[in-house]
Amino acid sequence: MEPSKLASLPFFQGISPEDMTKLLEELDAREVFYEKGSFLVHTGDKITAAGLVLSGEVHILREDFWGSRALVAQIPPGAFFGETYALLEAGAQKDLAAASAYWKQFEGPAAKAATTVNDSYLKSNRQEDGVKSYGRMVDLLLADYRQRHGLK
Repeated sequence: MEPSKLASLPFFQGISPEDMTKLLEELDAREVFYEKGSFLVHTGDKITAAGLVLSGEVHILREDFWGSRALVAQIPPGAFFGETYALLEAGAQKDLAAASAYWKQFEGPAAKAATTVNDSYLKSNRQEDGVKSYGRMVDLLLADYRQRHGLK
């Protein structure tokens, strides 16, 4: 990776070119290019390195039971992503994988049927979005929290 590409980013400002080179070598930094629409990681993947967006954007998506996707965050140029998971100890990563596996067991035909019944019930009671209203409510609460605390 070329140190000059990072020099203008706030996180790296004030670091000499020599120190930047040493830092990038120590971190085993490398530049990777992805096509627009590519998936970098999927739920359950082990994340071993943080990412830094140099150009374009990284979108973090949440996918529901039916495959519908919701945008959780947009990571702009100059921002890091994945650092929380990359720095997790092996035990914590195992816990996350176990939690994901636990909830996955409840997916299937019976869960889909129950959700369909619940969706019909909600719609018959004038909740036009049905079960999707649950996710939308969480999105509204998060947006309110971000607005109240000056977060983007």
